[in-house]
Amino acid sequence: MSLFSEKLKLYIEVSSQTIYQLSKKAEVNRTVIHKTISGERVPGNDFLEKLYGALMLSPEEKRELRRLAERARVGEKVYRRREKVKEVIEALNDNPLYNPAYGFENRSFPAVPKTKTGLQIIQGRKSIERQVMALLGDVFYNSEKPGLALFMPFQEKYLYELLYNFYITCDKEIQLLNLIAIEKDYKEDSACLRNLERLSSVLLFSLTEKKGYRPYYYYTNGDHPYEEGVSMPYFIKTDKQVMTLSPDFETAFVYDGEDSYKYFSDKIDQFYQKAELLTVYGESIPEMFGWSFISNYEEIIEPAPCMAKFFTNERIDCFLRKDIPMREELYHIGCTYYTHVREDLGIPFSMFSFDGLIAFMNSGILPTLPTYVTRPLNMEERQEMLEAIIKNAKSEAKPYIAINRKAFKVPVDLEIIKVSDQEIAIRRFNERGDELTTLFLHEAGLVDAFTDFMDYLKTSELVYDQETMVAMMEELRK
Repeated sequence: MSLFSEKLKLYIEVSSQTIYQLSKKAEVNRTVIHKTISGERVPGNDFLEKLYGALMLSPEEKRELRRLAERARVGEKVYRRREKVKEVIEALNDNPLYNPAYGFENRSFPAVPKTKTGLQIIQGRKSIERQVMALLGDVFYNSEKPGLALFMPFQEKYLYELLYNFYITCDKEIQLLNLIAIEKDYKEDSACLRNLERLSSVLLFSLTEKKGYRPYYYYTNGDHPYEEGVSMPYFIKTDKQVMTLSPDFETAFVYDGEDSYKYFSDKIDQFYQKAELLTVYGESIPEMFGWSFISNYEEIIEPAPCMAKFFTNERIDCFLRKDIPMREELYHIGCTYYTHVREDLGIPFSMFSFDGLIAFMNSGILPTLPTYVTRPLNMEERQEMLEAIIKNAKSEAKPYIAINRKAFKVPVDLEIIKVSDQEIAIRRFNERGDELTTLFLHEAGLVDAFTDFMDYLKTSELVYDQETMVAMMEELRK
């Protein structure tokens, strides 16, 4: 039996109705009810809604059963994968790697001393963690041009949290190479979930203002035995030392002798030469403009309803600040870009955060535009834009739909674009709003998970229906 059939059976028992009585009251087939509670089938929503009504369920109980019914329909594997993608997106809002308590920017780190023999053996997890802390502090704060290459399992949350906080607090230009093990058989449930977990941390590093992070990946069941050749599979390489670590993180070797360091350094360099980038920075349009000509748009998760339909040349002129340098060039780029979207790419299906629309009505600034070139609209201009959005929301075309802000915490400064079945683009402005980071994801298993989630999102319980969306928009008129 599925969780859905078990829960429905419980509600029927609590109602003290027989299957015959329930079928009469709901006006549905008794045999189908039997098959439903035995887990043999999951009937359509109309059938289930009649059952829910006859059982006099609360709105919350109905929502739970709808969610469990969908879970039973798609199967546990697909359900868990979709939940994991949702978790990855929400983590970009909460950023579990950031911990201001470290306070690295206010601390000093002594240089790590050179070993006498060129080799040091460290035993015990605590001792290894202290050595990693010292090594990272040395490279980030004592090197003129910090450079680091590492391969660590993402289960070691503490080490990635440590690395992230060093990375974002260091004010120098940094080169950070991260080798990542991806499981090629992504159709296998647990492998897909592990790959998405790794991607979650990769995105947190990639979407910072720093551009020195490069995540390279290899397939664990591919042709290249990356874990071999460094005596132990995991490693951290600086410009002075190579540290290799055992799978259980209970033993580590530190090499800094001239010959041993060169041997392991060359071996690690070969790993990266054979690997591919997991996320690629977009560089087709100067980032200062805040616009990117992506080859195609199919579906977007974004902070506000897709504005391409509303951004006429007159509105673009209205949004741009009057006193910015190169205003005419920016105006031309904006007009060309939004015309390109409307006429060549086509208006994508937009799934937007209602919080982003609320933020626009409160501030007059759209989260998807660079604030250093666009001005806040006055209240009259905001209301005029809102009326255009409401009018379009009431149309039959339904080019966008609002994400349920209670069910899915989408970051209001992020866009996730399904470019095609082979490509996902992720875009985010920095806090100042003067620089846009665009990442492209091409790895087949991860792209497949994101495209499936975005297709599912359109009709899921995570979005408002059209009537609710319009009603919420009309509330913003007040």
